[in-house]
Amino acid sequence: MIGDCTCRPAFAGPSQYSRHDLSAHNPTTNDVSIEKDDIAARTEAFDQANGGGVGWYKDKAPYHLYLLATEAPIARLKPTGTGDEVRIASWSHRRKWEDIDNMGGCVLPIDPALGHIATNSLFWTWA
Repeated sequence: MIGDCTCRPAFAGPSQYSRHDLSAHNPTTNDVSIEKDDIAARTEAFDQANGGGVGWYKDKAPYHLYLLATEAPIARLKPTGTGDEVRIASWSHRRKWEDIDNMGGCVLPIDPALGHIATNSLFWTWA
């Protein structure tokens, strides 16, 4: 439990090593992976609904959130390939992205992840 956010462990066993096509639903399985553009759209909608001021950019798979006014890093959202779940990372004093806990990271669906980032002061240290 991190603040008011219950995160599931990031390591889910051998299935985490399977590769998923995040660009579309695979009709031959029950895997409904989030589309990459959906992360951007939901991030922008959340930002607009909460007053704006946050930008994002994509670097390979992860999406990086930053404060528009200062370009300070806020959080990194990395799709896991399972539904709409993302692994959340924060900017560290070591000047790199790190998991937000010591137990292998926090994985949440995108909407709760954005809410957690908005309300947890850990992400706003550099802002």
